[in-house]
Amino acid sequence: MIRPAVVVCALLVALVLNRQHPAAASELLANGDFEEGTVGWTTNAGQLDAVNAPLHGGSQAGRFSGSGQPTIQFAYQLIDVRPASNYELSGWVAAPFSGVSRAFLRVSWFDASGSLVLSADSPWLAQPDGTFQLLATGAMVSPVAARQARASLLIQADSPFTIHLDDFAFSGPSYVAPPPTTPPSGPTQPPQVTPAPTPPPPGKTPGPLPTPTRTPRPGPSPKATA
Repeated sequence: MIRPAVVVCALLVALVLNRQHPAAASELLANGDFEEGTVGWTTNAGQLDAVNAPLHGGSQAGRFSGSGQPTIQFAYQLIDVRPASNYELSGWVAAPFSGVSRAFLRVSWFDASGSLVLSADSPWLAQPDGTFQLLATGAMVSPVAARQARASLLIQADSPFTIHLDDFAFSGPSYVAPPPTTPPSGPTQPPQVTPAPTPPPPGKTPGPLPTPTRTPRPGPSPKATA
């Protein structure tokens, strides 16, 4: 038989653990599986479009093509993030045998002014063979000053290239805007102003007040003696 005290202790422990648990992770990329074409994605160069093959999952994947100039080209999304929180970027990439020197993921953290704070990279794509391989940064903590992240796939190539990408994910707690500052309720009382004394008219200086005089009262008349 389970004693009530044991049940109460178990509930208290669960409550404490729940309060200490970090914010639940969410999928923060828009259209990471390319099922809606290239909506949500941007590139610094080259061309990104959606294709029906090859696929890692679903019915569409992304195809990223470039000329090799500039030598580093990337497809990315910008996401609002929470500071000092856990995040991870992952995605499936299929690169050909040649034409691509390096393919890897990068998360760049920016502060509220848009300045770069820190970057974190995944390992490079190992031995490209045309099949989909998983790239992942692993778990990482956003800097305290971070307000936005750029989640990107970087390609380093010195000749024309075409790679395919599918099922990308950037997981972590979603950004929560701080509540607006609420002004105090109720009417505001204006400050009390004490009026200044009115000065006397010109040419009339008030003199001292007269000293009051005391008039003696007549006493009783003395009685006549016989």
